[in-house]
Amino acid sequence: MTIRRVPTDFRVDEIATAAFRESIRPAADARTLHAIYRLEKTSLTTPEATARLAKSLALRAGEVVHAGLKDKHAFTTQHVSAKTRDPAAADRFAPEITAPGLRATLLGWSDAPIDASIIESNHFEIVVRALTRESSTRMSRHAAALTLPSGIVPTPLLIPHSPRPPAATSLLVTNYFGEQRFGSARHAQGLAAAHLVRAEFEPALRLLIATPARKDTGARRAFTRAAATHWGHWSNLLAATEPCSLRHPIERLAAGGTFIDAFAALPMIDQRLCVDAYQSWLWNHAASDLVRESFAADPGATLDIATDHGPLVFVRADAVPTHLADLIAPLPRKGAPLEGGWSRAIENVLAREGLALDQLEIPSLRRPRFDQGERPLFVRAMNFTLSAPAPDEFAKGRLARTACFDLPSGSYATVVLRALGQ
Repeated sequence: MTIRRVPTDFRVDEIATAAFRESIRPAADARTLHAIYRLEKTSLTTPEATARLAKSLALRAGEVVHAGLKDKHAFTTQHVSAKTRDPAAADRFAPEITAPGLRATLLGWSDAPIDASIIESNHFEIVVRALTRESSTRMSRHAAALTLPSGIVPTPLLIPHSPRPPAATSLLVTNYFGEQRFGSARHAQGLAAAHLVRAEFEPALRLLIATPARKDTGARRAFTRAAATHWGHWSNLLAATEPCSLRHPIERLAAGGTFIDAFAALPMIDQRLCVDAYQSWLWNHAASDLVRESFAADPGATLDIATDHGPLVFVRADAVPTHLADLIAPLPRKGAPLEGGWSRAIENVLAREGLALDQLEIPSLRRPRFDQGERPLFVRAMNFTLSAPAPDEFAKGRLARTACFDLPSGSYATVVLRALGQ
């Protein structure tokens, strides 16, 4: 059935660190030239919202800086900063700005632009709709299995201090990357970077710009459909499409360039995202392998959830040993410092891909590169509550429940919902 939703069904509130909140000053001076706004947005990506705010402030789009990306299909609040030229020009930074889909409230002034370090956590309130009695019961059963035993305190490394009093309930969840990370996986035809590491630039480019996807909109939708029709006939494709950033690779090809040249002509954000997607996909599969292998002798301890991008394996919280609960797992890349079970899991996933660790780079190009980061294998969803089931106002005969919880920056609320069987 079609599930009706409203933007407020998915609410995200970015919680800033106490140090950042205390650093904000009430007025601009020679040192504090960065206006700090609290941005509320609905049905906009963070870049779309910051571009609209910049226009309202008579700034260029890139002059409004965000700390983190927030979901488009949600009601979200987050922090952004905008720099004034001098204290005298600060008067044009209005205390409140409204534009379609957003409202920004001036909190004060800072001596530096914001970045991800100011985010302590994100608070989520999510309404899950169209539940049957069976699926509602499954949510309760999964929540009970994932609940940390009372008295266990999360380590500071995995969950930052919350400004609100901690609730009694915290869930322990395998810290997978969310499925929204895999936007470059087109209709189950694979991830572009899986071709890039093999120097297969044409199929990679074709996946990225000539494979239509259901969620494409606007200029991207028009271009991917034209590219699928005219692939290989570059002049015809240029004649059939309007100017946009996706045309740059085709212009290179029409001028006699190689597919390497064409890929390098993509906007760097598109190049970066496709590499991040593949690296995250590899990490997720290694995490599933490691968790499943670790509990092979106790299969009743695991909860397996099938997704379009591979299985997600969660674990009954009281069964997770400390060495796994506290494991920090490096992202797969050439030269990554892998050890023990995590090393075996990465090697196994790469073997299924027909690759080795030292192949995780793009031949002939200096960038984009596979990230050097690392990620906790497990994350605590703090202050977790799950409302009692109630009739869904949009789905006759079905139920709705609201899940509330806090996650550190970089962890995904959609993964928590998957862990709850949704």
